[in-house]
Amino acid sequence: MSTLTQLVARCQGMVMQPSETLRNDAVPPPPWWVVMGQHLAPLTAATAAFALVTRLVFGPMSGDGVAVAQTLFAILAFLITTAAVALVMKSVAGISQGRGDFDSAFALLALSQTPALLGQALQALGGIGALVAIAGAIYSLVILFKGIPIVLGVPEDERWKVFGITFMAAAMIQFMLLSIHTRLFGVPVAA
Repeated sequence: MSTLTQLVARCQGMVMQPSETLRNDAVPPPPWWVVMGQHLAPLTAATAAFALVTRLVFGPMSGDGVAVAQTLFAILAFLITTAAVALVMKSVAGISQGRGDFDSAFALLALSQTPALLGQALQALGGIGALVAIAGAIYSLVILFKGIPIVLGVPEDERWKVFGITFMAAAMIQFMLLSIHTRLFGVPVAA
């Protein structure tokens, strides 16, 4: 999980063959900090930077420092959200007869968000960008749902519980971070 070539190959795998990529890159899971440093953080930063540039070029956003500050806040908030949701997911997976370890939950969340991050990078490119962003988000949820038994070893009949509680926790954490963002910057922006 280290070079740029490997990051690109992993991103391709998560879009084209997500189950196989999860089996190869998340079972057994690498330590969470490896996944953070070699996949999630660089991918989040790259897609957010691309999204910022496209918003500055194609969107109504001005080119002042506020846009950069919003983007940096969004990157940090996304990484914190992923870690917080992984804590919830590991607990629920453990209760649901699966592997209740943080590294597995973090790897699954980080890798499954790949299509959503790639879609967000294109969000500012007119009408098609928004559709690609929505499609990426939905596809990421599908990958997450399908990956729960693969990475966390949760039995099929417990998968919906793990997915539902994880989804609700992510929504609540995102809502809290959105309110912080709104207090700091006013209008919310997508990373």
